[in-house]
Amino acid sequence: MCGGALSVSPPCPPQLACGFTLPRQHRGRMRFRSPEVLAAVTSGGLAPLRYVDDQGQPTQEYPLNPNGSPLGIAGLCSPDGRHLAMMPHPERCVLPWQWAWMPPDWRRTMEVSPWLRMFQNACEWCLEHPEGES
Repeated sequence: MCGGALSVSPPCPPQLACGFTLPRQHRGRMRFRSPEVLAAVTSGGLAPLRYVDDQGQPTQEYPLNPNGSPLGIAGLCSPDGRHLAMMPHPERCVLPWQWAWMPPDWRRTMEVSPWLRMFQNACEWCLEHPEGES
């Protein structure tokens, strides 16, 4: 990890609690087969995960977006928000010792990564909706 963050916004799955920014932990690149596909994804609001700059704006600039993914896109979701495909791997950075780098003051105070909240939210949602959403 070399700085940068991911912004998570609707229509991501409701159980993941959208509207937050987390440190990023991966370098996967999103690719689109044509400009029309990219336009459909962005106009449809299907890119809830973006590499962002220090002001929280999507960026293609290295090192904040380590691979130049177009429009900072790091993940896609289905129109209903039930399916999410993402390149960052939050399961690889739940505990501070799993991080290649983090600010020293975080290392002194952080017991678990902010990414853990995504898994907790998904678990809580599944327990509350054992038959799925109706």
